[in-house]
Amino acid sequence: ELVMADNGLVNKPGYQPSYMHPKYLGHIKRYLSGLVEVIQNYIFPKGPVFIMQIDDELCFGGNYDPFSADYNNHIITEFYYSFLEEKYAEPKKLPIGYGKKIKEFAMVEPPVALEITRPEDMIKYFDWIDFKCDMINKYVESIRERLESHGVGCFFSVNLPWTGDFG
Repeated sequence: ELVMADNGLVNKPGYQPSYMHPKYLGHIKRYLSGLVEVIQNYIFPKGPVFIMQIDDELCFGGNYDPFSADYNNHIITEFYYSFLEEKYAEPKKLPIGYGKKIKEFAMVEPPVALEITRPEDMIKYFDWIDFKCDMINKYVESIRERLESHGVGCFFSVNLPWTGDFG
């Protein structure tokens, strides 16, 4: 359930976490609570640690293929359709690449492979990649909020793959 692929099976050989799935977040929250308990006296202002890296190379478990993970029901129904609604406001404003007969956002099937026959088809793939980035942003924000709720007041960073960006 946490790592469902487009075909409903867990992808092999790697593990692709579904960052915003409540079960995954539950494990992360428990881990962070324990971590903060152990390191709280070392974190600024009590100690010398003034910056914490929230996560390392956020890319769905080292899998850089945007079509290999996060097709579980929770992510699609709770986040993907909301993402489309926020971007397009109503189904009739969806670009032609999504199809002509979309009456509600829940009718949109997330792309599972790059299959482009016309240039206008590309928008749904760009939207999917944008959605995946949005999920990573929400995940980082949820971790930051969790750490701050435990009194961690230092700076936070993330390491993005291939960029050398630690900001």
